Amino acid sequence: MAKATPVTLLLASDTHCGSTIGLCPPEGVRLDDGQEVKPSKPQAWLWWCWEQVHKAAAETAKAAKGPLWTVLNGDLVDGDHHGTAQIMSRHPDAQHYIADRTFSLTKDLKPARLFVVRGTEVHTGTSGSAEEGIAKMLGAERDPDTHLWSRWHLRIRVHGKLVDVQHHGKGLGRLPHTKQNGANALAWRVWQTHAERSLEPPALVVRSHLHQFADSYGAHRQTRALFLPSFQLKTAYVHRVAADEIADVGAVVVVVEPDGRMDVRPILFQPELPRVV
Repeated sequence: MAKATPVTLLLASDTHCGSTIGLCPPEGVRLDDGQEVKPSKPQAWLWWCWEQVHKAAAETAKAAKGPLWTVLNGDLVDGDHHGTAQIMSRHPDAQHYIADRTFSLTKDLKPARLFVVRGTEVHTGTSGSAEEGIAKMLGAERDPDTHLWSRWHLRIRVHGKLVDVQHHGKGLGRLPHTKQNGANALAWRVWQTHAERSLEPPALVVRSHLHQFADSYGAHRQTRALFLPSFQLKTAYVHRVAADEIADVGAVVVVVEPDGRMDVRPILFQPELPRVV
């Protein structure tokens, strides 16, 4: 029997391809009428961050001498939503081109397993139709029950540990000193809802959507909760409802040892604040 090796999990979400403050490849995108739209300076920085995440994931898996599993946890494209002006084009094909280029980096890593979790319908279409297309393009692992390429809820077992992934989760605290409470509460809530029904509680719970990184660490001994950072800077909406927040840009790598121990490694980048004038 082959010796078990550590599994490296790459957890990323909220890429919002097509947003003027989301990921865009260096060559930009050609629109339907022939115009070429190039990435802004902040978008060029986001692309560099995206490259660094994939480089770090590859190096971690190589050092661990084990397979890489990748989970893309929703809101992969920005869509045409809420009457926003902050999209590079309303044409779906333009956003799909950006997504194709963005996730070509993910595909190039040749992960042993790749999963796509659906995000918010207002961004990704009814029943996550855009993410289903992306998942099919990437050859993601299909849901064994629906046989679809993407899913709303992913539960995977890694070296005996149950990992539970969904895009949406209850909110984090809105103040710096209460932010941690949301991750702690999520860990407890998920453990309790499973225990009440005599179900196996997940060892790791992963949520996204809030564009803020948070980790419950050891607040609950049996279940650990993570909120993932994003690859979108502050939108006009966020400037209104959370003006004092600074976007957490990046992803999370988790190394799961054969004995089930988990080493959580956030890969975070600091966006520049406006220049002092």
